[in-house]
Amino acid sequence: MLGLAAILRSLLLYNQGMSVLRQLREDAGLSLMEVSRRTGIDPAQLSRFESGQMVPTIERLRQLGPVYGVASWKILQLMEREADENS
Repeated sequence: MLGLAAILRSLLLYNQGMSVLRQLREDAGLSLMEVSRRTGIDPAQLSRFESGQMVPTIERLRQLGPVYGVASWKILQLMEREADENS
């Protein structure tokens, strides 16, 4: 069972790390609609991931990784790095 500190850190990581998803998409030169077309993820859901309103599951990150040309574990690593820099 996760402790409260671990849960709060995870929430912080996700809330602050969402801009990583937007940056990866923009770096790939893709619109939300194109990412949606390639992954089957609703564009509104993608937007909520990027804004931090919704937390992507590991499965969603696995879908996004290949589209962005980045492994899903690397996306998590980038999100964590950004959260560390912002804390």
